[in-house]
Amino acid sequence: MDWDQLPNGLLGITVEGTQRFELLDTAVRDNGLVIGEVAVQDVPGPQPMEAEWQSLSTVLRSLQTHPHVQRMNLSVDHGNAWSVGYALVQLLPLEERVKYELLGLEAVEDLMAELDALLNQISG
Repeated sequence: MDWDQLPNGLLGITVEGTQRFELLDTAVRDNGLVIGEVAVQDVPGPQPMEAEWQSLSTVLRSLQTHPHVQRMNLSVDHGNAWSVGYALVQLLPLEERVKYELLGLEAVEDLMAELDALLNQISG
């Protein structure tokens, strides 16, 4: 976790997640702090990249050339479909609700199909 002051005076917070979880409950304390109860999920085992998903890896490699993304020092295994999919979920301009849903998918085939459909939608 890291933080810094943004040019607009707000506090910028960077958090690195390492495990999937299911959000069970949330609450807001009197001081405005939002808290949640979660159930940690198992990390899925590596899944090889299928030929039909290589375009997603290409998009990710392209995003990784951007200076902002390079500063993030992402560790991506381009041979592991879960790693590629999770990195794309993190980097693509998606609503948080959509990101949460994607990260909760149980089958890598579903994740890659959804990402492919979203990228087609984004690119028009």
